[in-house]
Amino acid sequence: MDLGKRHNEERESNPARLELLLRLEENFRICLEPIHMTPLQAGALLFLSRYAEVKLTDDATLLGSGHPAVTVLVTALEHNSWVTKRRMVRSTRA
Repeated sequence: MDLGKRHNEERESNPARLELLLRLEENFRICLEPIHMTPLQAGALLFLSRYAEVKLTDDATLLGSGHPAVTVLVTALEHNSWVTKRRMVRSTRA
């Protein structure tokens, strides 16, 4: 059986699962509200905490987003003092 078809059938036959997911998402938003963070920013912060040495271009690729969108996201995190941008240290050895 096609997995996509099976997934759609399960989703249609179990609206309680969708309702639970929507409630969890809303609770997550409410928890983040006091610290002025969106779920997207929280996910990006988690990603950056795991891959601190990654470059913005790598972030964009791994997050499946365009470079400008990731730049805006990281800039917002930096503005709110959640992250600090660092310049890449280049080796001077030949």
